Amino acid sequence: MITQNLPLIRSVTKRYYISNNVFTFEDMVNTGVLGLLKNLQKYDPSRGKLSTFITVCVKNDLLKFLKKHNQIFSTQRLSSNLEYTVPDGASDYVDKEDDETKEIVRMKVEGYTVKEIAKIINKPSSFVYTKIRKFKRTMRKYLDV
Repeated sequence: MITQNLPLIRSVTKRYYISNNVFTFEDMVNTGVLGLLKNLQKYDPSRGKLSTFITVCVKNDLLKFLKKHNQIFSTQRLSSNLEYTVPDGASDYVDKEDDETKEIVRMKVEGYTVKEIAKIINKPSSFVYTKIRKFKRTMRKYLDV
């Protein structure tokens, strides 16, 4: 069962993986597998599809893992003068983005919510969310995550 659902576990893990020196992508995949094994006996087919159950279990365990390793920061801990580095060569991709996308990403990194950003730039939340999602997709392709 695990080998059949490993692609799903890897897919969910990609959404939450943050490149760092503390743990690897495979560490997080293993966390997802353990989360599934720990909760598998709770699965009830009458309540929904197995893939939905797996996604929720893996997501929850990954979030616990990340919180334990201090990789998720609350907006209270982010400062307005936050500095961040862009990996070598990634600045070429960032520079290609339009000014609006750069500003949206900057505000998101500083801890603003999608709703707050939308209100500031006077655009719908869906517009802001789409810009952030496209930017993440571009960076994932570059970083090959």
